[in-house]
Amino acid sequence: MNKSYQSIWNEALGAWVATSEISSVRGKPNRAAISKTTAAVALIACVGVNAAHAQYSTGMGSASGPAAIAIGGNEPDGAPLGTTTTTASGSQSIAIGWNTTASATYSFAIGPSATASADSATAVGSTAVATNLGASAFGNNATAAGVSAIALGGGNGTGTGGAAALGDQSFAVGTSASVAAGATSGIAIGTQAASFDVGAVALGMSATAAGAGSLALGQSSVAGGVSSIAIGQGAQATTDGSVAVGAGTNAQASTTQQGIASRLAGAVVPAVTFPSDGTTQYIMPTGVAVGQGNLALQGSTAVGFNNQTGTGQYSDFAIGNSNNASGGYTFAAGVGNLASGRSAVAIGTIESVSGNTAIGIGRQGTASGDGSVALGNVTMATSTNAVAVGNSVQATNVGAIAIGSGASTDISQQDLTASMASGQASTAIGVSANASAANAIAFGTGATASMANAVALGSGSVTAAANPTSSATVGSTIFGPFAGTTPTSVVSVGAPGAERQITNVAAGRITSTSTDAINGSQLYSVASQFDTVTTSLSTGLSTTNSNVASLSTGLNTTNNNVVALSTSLSTTSSNVASLSTGLITTNSNVASLSTSLSTTGSNVASLSTGLTTTNSNVASLSTGLITATSNVTALSTGIASGTIGLVQQVGGAPGNGAITVGASTGGTTVDFSGTAGARQLTGVAAGTAPTDAVNVSQLQSIAGTAINAVQYDDAAHTSVTLGGVGATSAVALTNVAAGALTSTSTDAVNGSQLFSLESEVGSINNQFTELTQMAANSKYVAVNSTGNAANASGSESVSIGGNSQASGANAIAAGSNSQASGTNAIAAGSNSQASGTNAVAMGSGSQASGVNSTAIGANAVVSAANSVALGAGSVASAPNTVSVGSPGNERTISNLAPGVNPTDAVNMSQLGNVQASVNSVARTAYAGIAAATALTMIPEVDAGKTIAVGVGGGTYQGYSAVALGFTARLTENVKLKGGVSGASAGYTYGVGLGYQW
Repeated sequence: MNKSYQSIWNEALGAWVATSEISSVRGKPNRAAISKTTAAVALIACVGVNAAHAQYSTGMGSASGPAAIAIGGNEPDGAPLGTTTTTASGSQSIAIGWNTTASATYSFAIGPSATASADSATAVGSTAVATNLGASAFGNNATAAGVSAIALGGGNGTGTGGAAALGDQSFAVGTSASVAAGATSGIAIGTQAASFDVGAVALGMSATAAGAGSLALGQSSVAGGVSSIAIGQGAQATTDGSVAVGAGTNAQASTTQQGIASRLAGAVVPAVTFPSDGTTQYIMPTGVAVGQGNLALQGSTAVGFNNQTGTGQYSDFAIGNSNNASGGYTFAAGVGNLASGRSAVAIGTIESVSGNTAIGIGRQGTASGDGSVALGNVTMATSTNAVAVGNSVQATNVGAIAIGSGASTDISQQDLTASMASGQASTAIGVSANASAANAIAFGTGATASMANAVALGSGSVTAAANPTSSATVGSTIFGPFAGTTPTSVVSVGAPGAERQITNVAAGRITSTSTDAINGSQLYSVASQFDTVTTSLSTGLSTTNSNVASLSTGLNTTNNNVVALSTSLSTTSSNVASLSTGLITTNSNVASLSTSLSTTGSNVASLSTGLTTTNSNVASLSTGLITATSNVTALSTGIASGTIGLVQQVGGAPGNGAITVGASTGGTTVDFSGTAGARQLTGVAAGTAPTDAVNVSQLQSIAGTAINAVQYDDAAHTSVTLGGVGATSAVALTNVAAGALTSTSTDAVNGSQLFSLESEVGSINNQFTELTQMAANSKYVAVNSTGNAANASGSESVSIGGNSQASGANAIAAGSNSQASGTNAIAAGSNSQASGTNAVAMGSGSQASGVNSTAIGANAVVSAANSVALGAGSVASAPNTVSVGSPGNERTISNLAPGVNPTDAVNMSQLGNVQASVNSVARTAYAGIAAATALTMIPEVDAGKTIAVGVGGGTYQGYSAVALGFTARLTENVKLKGGVSGASAGYTYGVGLGYQW
């Protein structure tokens, strides 16, 4: 059966007690007594009422629903009694207050004109309204119309301005905070904060989140695009996916700014545009602006202060202060830079990059040509593919390259001519270098290449017009034709009056078609051969002169012998004449004797004997005379026939046999001189055998030959002049044997050897030409070393640079004194060392000794396996590590992309986000603790009182909160308590019902 109770005040106990409705009370009931009975609601709901499904109402209340409670209040002043009714018509509903309505199951309404009209709805506060399942509205004029929506916030005291949560599962906190209908899970916290779409979150005074899944955080912030984010006072992210972070930042569309109105009206940002060139561009309608005063239009990013990106293009990025990246895929970083060309990059201060794919890095540089590069201070690359690097450098023609410096470091004191490459595809490298003609290269301080395709190498070098040389004439000798085509350009390594040596030139090829350059050793070899030939010729001439002298001496001896022969013949003739005279005298004596005999007869007998004797003697004399005559005749015949005497003819009849002089006698000379002096020897036939006498005609012939022979210029034999001393016409020296080609040889060389040299020179020239072509086809070519020769002793190794050593298999050593001793090791840079297997050392003084180690940077050192040292002076001594510094010299790693995988490094942004999240959680926790503390500080209802409304405050870790709460004593044993607490992190609310006994 039903049970009915009433509450009465027990003065003895000092509390309200339940008693039967038929029990009497002391005193006359009045409105004050009736109002005190509101505390009975909770007790009735928890015990007796629930058990009996009874209703409870008091005052102007009407509890028509099962287990409902309705506690009304007095009518407003001047209103007729009974014009309003507090109604609890829902099952187990509770309505407390004047004109309050709780019309659905489990609905709960407290406050004047509060309405909870849906199941499990809660409305607390004057004119608070909760109209959907599980909705909760707390505060004056608060409205919760969505499923499970929560509205927390009082109005402006005029019956309007309360929080409104109209979307399902939405949450609105603050005066005039609102979540629009259909904005499921929307959140609006803060005065006039507004959420207009699904999942949109608006936090802060007048913050607006109009796009689905958008976030607006900060006073007057606007997130109008789908999934857009606006953080900071006045930040605006009005296109889909855009992000604006910082006060006053703006991330919006490219041409038409998509505002809140257009977003709410369903406007769609174009995803595709069609440029004038007919190509299709897919525009990402998003922008990210981080920092104060930034403007990030479609698909672009602006970070810093007052940057602007994406004017009609996409994927632009600007970071820093007052930069502008607007050409599409552009990047501007620093202060006051402009990147307006497509894919342009401007980094530094006041760089202007308007060329497509151009790059400008430095200060006040200009890269206006497509594909141009301007690096340095006040550099200009104003034509297609031009490159300007240095200080006050200009590259003003297609493909031109200018590298160097043309001004002092004090911009106001510029006193040097800028390096300039003004010729098409020209290159100027060095202070005041100038390449003004097409394809010209000027390399070095003040180098000038003013002729097309010319190369000026070295400081002050100057090019001139090419001089075609197909042959050369030295004296009367013509050399050529030379190999090679007609030259169109030159390579200059100096200037008139400032010539240079070209050193370290490899030996060129020596062939009839070679155009290689010839080095000094090759020319020395030819000179050595020429010395050998000259010496040999000199020796031959000396021998010839000696032979001529010997011949002259032999002729003198022959003449002397002929003179002696003539004298002997004269003596012989005298002797014969004397013999004839003696015979004549003898005949006279005989005649005289005969006369005496005739006259003197007296002595006949004696005479007869004497005559007999005389006759005998005469007969002997006659015989002797006959013999003598015969001998004389034989002598005369022998002399005439040349068979006797000093001069004889042998080997045949006279006229046919040879004539000998003193063949059977001694003596080494023949003297032809007589009393009148020297005699001529005439009729002398031309000698043929080595020991034959020569005649005058032969001497004249030899003399003529000697005149035409090469002779020493002086008795000291220090020089020989072909053609004679003072000759002005060149003389050819032919049939010269090949001289020895050694460092000590003094032989002359012949034409074939010189041809070989010429071929080698041609080969060197070809190599130099190839080197020049390589220089013309590459950005930078420079060779300058006086150190020891490079040494590549390892298998398949490569060594480049003075005293570089590549001793490991497949090793590479590049740089002065570099050493690559490990297998597959690479050492690049002066004094670099790569001794570990697969080690890499790059940079002056770098060392990589660990297996698979890498050292990059001057003096970087890696001693452990699989480790990396990045940057000058970095040290990696532990295996499997990456070092970017050393103890006491640590570095910051910048431009690190966010980590993705579990083992990726994280950047400061990610760490900052984590820290921000931690800080946010901490702030929320601190504010929550302060809010909870504030709620507990609200005083409870005192004994003898029915309702208590109070304010509490709390603070924790610098965060403060204020709470508003109430306590209602429904009966002596039942107490209802509710409250709302607000802090910087949000609002917290709670409702409690207690039973005491």
